[in-house]
Amino acid sequence: MRVVAVADVHLGKQPSKVPDALGRAADLSAAQAWRNLVTYCADDPPAALLIAGDLVDDDNDLFEATEIVAEGVERLADLGTRVIAVSGNHDQKALPRVAARVPKLEILGDGGRWESATVEAGGERLRVLGWSFPQVRHHESPVDSALRTLAAEPFDGPTIGLLHGDLDVAQSPYAPVQRHDLEALPTAAWLLGHQHVTHDLDAQAKPVGYLGSLAASDPGEAGRHGAWELTLEGGRVAFKHLPLAPLRYEQVTVELPLETTPKTSVTDLQKGIEAALGDTADAADWLQGVALRLEVTGRVKEANKVLSELTAQALDDLFMQVGSVTVAVERHVLRVLPPLDLEGMARDNDPLGSAAELLLTLRGERGEEAREAAVARLTERLPERHADRHFRSLDLAKPDPDERVQGLIHATERVIQGLLAQREERA
Repeated sequence: MRVVAVADVHLGKQPSKVPDALGRAADLSAAQAWRNLVTYCADDPPAALLIAGDLVDDDNDLFEATEIVAEGVERLADLGTRVIAVSGNHDQKALPRVAARVPKLEILGDGGRWESATVEAGGERLRVLGWSFPQVRHHESPVDSALRTLAAEPFDGPTIGLLHGDLDVAQSPYAPVQRHDLEALPTAAWLLGHQHVTHDLDAQAKPVGYLGSLAASDPGEAGRHGAWELTLEGGRVAFKHLPLAPLRYEQVTVELPLETTPKTSVTDLQKGIEAALGDTADAADWLQGVALRLEVTGRVKEANKVLSELTAQALDDLFMQVGSVTVAVERHVLRVLPPLDLEGMARDNDPLGSAAELLLTLRGERGEEAREAAVARLTERLPERHADRHFRSLDLAKPDPDERVQGLIHATERVIQGLLAQREERA
């Protein structure tokens, strides 16, 4: 059996800060993301589409949302897909009104009570537990005795919880719920809405977390958005993310090579952007545009000339194609600097000099034997609590020695940048 799950569609909401090069924001809206979702489900109909709240953004969006929802729900119902939803804090009034006009839209737990629905397909059975917001704010945890009783009832198949609420935020006015309370229940997974961040549900033994919003609405919601496909087989549940959003916001840092010239600066920049966004190919069927917050860094020999060239290019108007996806800069920052005199710095008997000497050693400029000794010494000391934060964050489990060395080099470079910034502040 397959089911698809989604949260925080927010029909009626338009994305903000969309560069002109990406076209009309309406073509990249939550409504388009919903149409993408319906099309995906219609191409290979799942047994059910589960919605973890905030299908509609606001009561004022009721008229527009009703028409869009009705079209999608009726299309899927005709193909045998049930659409089961709980309401969230945004649509606790709107969703029941939409359902009154779209009878095939099923609402679980209306009015703040727990309710279950059984989905059957291909000899498999799935029980879905759901609770809907009774009002805009709900200060109590929805995990109560009624839920524990319902979850404990015998059932010949996996049970999944569908809930809109604030995970591990004890004082939240939006149905605060604790992860350990949900994990203690005899369920296979908990699919949550409310926060728009996407949790790695496919990496958890017993998934409990946010599905993430179907579409991003502003640059603060960077990264992939979409839905999740759940496959049930033999009582087990497997998760797969579906990047169905037509718009992505991304924050990308491109480090220009040392040899970048004014003539190659834009080309080098575009290559860096394309490398950073290489995974857009996985979402190419649905993704139309990427709005980019761009930081351009690097130590460049012709730094001043490169800066002048990039400034003259008006990067906020820059757009390019990465495969079939249009990428446009929404905002940019230029932090291109001239090369460091590491040899000169290394002669100083201070922390900056020590860091410069270490960087030269790690780059192999003091010989291979010295580099191997430095790597071994750093690797031994990294777990120590007093180690610099840039080093503590490194993954020591990387099996490739070259990757470990590169990680140490980048960490040392960040230390040097921090020490130089401190020196400039004192000057």
